[in-house]
Amino acid sequence: MNKINKNFIKSSHYVSDLKLCSIRLIDNQNFPWIILIPKRKGVTDITNLKSNDQILLIKEIVHVSKLMKKVL
Repeated sequence: MNKINKNFIKSSHYVSDLKLCSIRLIDNQNFPWIILIPKRKGVTDITNLKSNDQILLIKEIVHVSKLMKKVL
């Protein structure tokens, strides 16, 4: 996984791992939101991912979005 800011790690909660990404929850009472972090070295943007990983990222975003809608 990429080097992640320590403050971000402290202010977020690990949820789970998907095939490509780790899921972290940002605890916000007004608007709970998540961040998907690709488990690829040197990736800071979707454009850094290979085409297959870009497609997988979009699929994982859609999957997690559907789960969030069900839960919230």
